[in-house]
Amino acid sequence: MRWLCLLGVVLLACAPAAPKGPAATGGPPAATASSTWSAPSSSEQAAAPPATTAKPRIGPPPSPRLRFLSVGDVLLSRGVAEAIEAEGDPELPFSRMAKDFARVDFVFANLECPFAKKTVLPVRGNIFNAPQPWITGLKKHRFTVLNLANNHALDQGEQGLYDTIGLLREHELTGFGAGRNEREAWAPIVVEHQGIRIGFVGASYASINDDGSTYLKQVARIEDKGRLQRAIADLQTRSDFVVATMHAGIEYVPVAFGPQQLFAKAAVEAGADLVIGAHPHVVQPVVFMDGVPVFYSLGNFIFDQTKKHTDEGAAVLAELVRDGDDVRLDRLEVWPVVIEGGVPRRVEGPRSDGVLARMKVPSAVLIPKAPATDN
Repeated sequence: MRWLCLLGVVLLACAPAAPKGPAATGGPPAATASSTWSAPSSSEQAAAPPATTAKPRIGPPPSPRLRFLSVGDVLLSRGVAEAIEAEGDPELPFSRMAKDFARVDFVFANLECPFAKKTVLPVRGNIFNAPQPWITGLKKHRFTVLNLANNHALDQGEQGLYDTIGLLREHELTGFGAGRNEREAWAPIVVEHQGIRIGFVGASYASINDDGSTYLKQVARIEDKGRLQRAIADLQTRSDFVVATMHAGIEYVPVAFGPQQLFAKAAVEAGADLVIGAHPHVVQPVVFMDGVPVFYSLGNFIFDQTKKHTDEGAAVLAELVRDGDDVRLDRLEVWPVVIEGGVPRRVEGPRSDGVLARMKVPSAVLIPKAPATDN
């Protein structure tokens, strides 16, 4: 009998393996001919993570959202340049709000100086230029949408403007409002984030720093309402939300005047969803024109002025959300800022209240509107 048992063991050892079938869903992988397996030790069993079951999503997926920040005048020349050079840090002007910039998809600003390769006019007084390497601060902190339609676009001549446009493109930043001719200057642009498309068009009260007396084709002008309306009509066919921006107003005057109001009215009537202004260097009142928010002036942002209230400004946070085929402005919030040594930072308390009061807004959050309360 003993030799029969030994024969059985040999026969079992030589038997062919059973054919493999489909692996059981969720089960361990099938062992290969060369793999070995042994039961885990007690310590290994204790260390093994418990089996988890994925929880099904409850309800529809979240709607796509886009957050962008709009700010006023940004200057990287004159006194701001001196501060940067003293610190040896081109990112100095962005340092105190770096976390805020990182929370949005992009920042929109009025670029108040060219980036000419060669300074053809001396940088002094109200003639500006910024070193081209300093573009890295704008890019790192998401200042990717920049209005060029202003009275300083040609501070370093036509070539200085073309150098600036080329540098922005090289670093994948988007500029608009100025170009080689009127067609390029008025060409609207569209940026897309999170599947939401935002269109921008911009114009200035002046081509150069002469109060608008000289009309040059390289800079879009606010009096050209026909081109403004055609640009907005174009944007409505290929964007979900339209922003019209103007560089206009009387410097240091805290209220809007005729040309600003006429530009805003034309933009809203043409279909703009938001109007943003700069140039006065101080904030001005906010109005809702046929339900469209109009910020006549956000004041300074990165700047070096010291006149009354020029060291204060506002940033506007806009949050868009998509509901099916529609995109709506879900949140609109004003962030008062103070500027110290050319560097802006958010502010609270009395100075914040002062900025909001001059903007004639009841609270920092404009949308959704706070419900009325009984006193």
